[in-house]
Amino acid sequence: MNVTLMAILLIAIVVFTVVTDKVPLNFVLLLVPFIFSLLLGHSLLQTSDFVLQQFAAAYLITFPILLPLFKKFNFDRGDAFMIAQTAMTGVLNLG
Repeated sequence: MNVTLMAILLIAIVVFTVVTDKVPLNFVLLLVPFIFSLLLGHSLLQTSDFVLQQFAAAYLITFPILLPLFKKFNFDRGDAFMIAQTAMTGVLNLG
């Protein structure tokens, strides 16, 4: 499956979860990225290495840059955090 398609599906699943409120969002944000990583053919060890090595650096660059934009549009920071997490999961699978 194409990485771009998987990133779009990941965002769609998170948005669907927020809208329907049927499944706890923390569960979805934990489980779905790991499942998608395994579907892309990465082992569990590789997936954990992705998270530990790349997520923190990419997130620490992306989120603070966008924070003033979120404040300007009066966007909830918790929602912004979830969107940034979801976006970073797609970025991890590009490497």
